[in-house]
Amino acid sequence: MFKTIPSFLEDNKCSSKPRHCYPEKIFPCPEACFFDWKLRIDSRQSYGQSPWFYCGRSDRITFFVRNNGCDAVIVRLEISPDGENVVEDGREVCIHPHETAEIIPHKFAKFIRVVVCSQGAGVDCELWHQAQLRCVRQAWDVTNPLE
Repeated sequence: MFKTIPSFLEDNKCSSKPRHCYPEKIFPCPEACFFDWKLRIDSRQSYGQSPWFYCGRSDRITFFVRNNGCDAVIVRLEISPDGENVVEDGREVCIHPHETAEIIPHKFAKFIRVVVCSQGAGVDCELWHQAQLRCVRQAWDVTNPLE
């Protein structure tokens, strides 16, 4: 049993310990462990992509894409078990100029990236990656739950 909070939980700001625990169960954090990252996908070509996002510890994932360009863009997700072998997630979203849309992965993978294809020349998009981390802790402070 843990006597202190494991360091891998502290990294995600999940440091409050539960009052009562069963030793054979895993408990979610009382507060949400949230990850938020914003970046820009800007290319003079008709194609741009984000870096790989590590999603191995994510429970819920949403990407928001704002098209700042003058032409509509097609946005899709690519998933990968290792960052090298790539498979399309299967959903595409068309975003018109100066509009924002969300795209949610349909399949789970360790790595996910966003691919943006312009129907004209050039890509200019803002991308938000938001994830609720799978933040569980094993019981380390065993007490009687009936107390």
